[in-house]
Amino acid sequence: MKGCYLQEPQKYTKAEQTLAAWNGSGRFPHAILIEGQNNGANTAFSARIAKAVLCEAEGDVIPCEGCRHCVKMDKEIHPDYLTFEGEGRSRSFHIETVRDIRTRAYLFPNEALKKVFLLKNVQDMSVQAQNALLKILEEPPETVVFILTCENKSALLETILSRVTLLSLEGVEAISDEREVEAGQIWEALLSGRELDALAAFSAYERDRQGFIELLGAIRSLLEARLLSDTANPSLSVRETLAPLRLMQIVDIIDEMAVSAAGNGSVSLLGSLLCARVETVIRKSR
Repeated sequence: MKGCYLQEPQKYTKAEQTLAAWNGSGRFPHAILIEGQNNGANTAFSARIAKAVLCEAEGDVIPCEGCRHCVKMDKEIHPDYLTFEGEGRSRSFHIETVRDIRTRAYLFPNEALKKVFLLKNVQDMSVQAQNALLKILEEPPETVVFILTCENKSALLETILSRVTLLSLEGVEAISDEREVEAGQIWEALLSGRELDALAAFSAYERDRQGFIELLGAIRSLLEARLLSDTANPSLSVRETLAPLRLMQIVDIIDEMAVSAAGNGSVSLLGSLLCARVETVIRKSR
């Protein structure tokens, strides 16, 4: 089952949950902006995304850690993972570098199905360089994924920000207790057949896409806890006890909705679709 990792339940951060959703489907945005302090975390997180993009496995777990692409990423020798950056000062990421990136982007990958371009510290880009980059972000080749890192997105043009999917590593915290409580309430509503209550809860996130993804992560974590329970939990009512297969099906649905949300799908529509599909699975289990 793609996307369901039966490991110790954890509280996903927003960025981690989004990456888990992308890994679960194997579908990634064409341009990703990672925001956070330049302490190595940005580059490490970028490499994790690139590894998943380049992995050639077709199984349930992506990246597989065993294919030739995963091995070369671990050794930092993959020919389809290219890194560019300025000289560490303002406006040192020049337009000539961006032009070189644009030229390379239209060349076919060397070994993998895609190429990943890591553009580090894009806050150092000149305005001319950002405008040059915008041209390829608007109509990127299908074989390319761009990963940009920056310390603060405010240094970038609004036109650039509108073409990327933002993952913030700055001040990221675990899912709050309030979010966990809300996830439990939504799950209870779905199990009780109160679909309208669940829909109302999701509708509050119509303008908060990342919050919606985080909420899905909290629900997913709750279901993983059910799957990992070795003994019956006396706090669970009879109707909460679903067969593991049904719970796994619902986890798959949640992963699919999270991926769609990360890809700019309508949060309102996704909330409605999730409720309808989960209700169908629950009804079949009765």
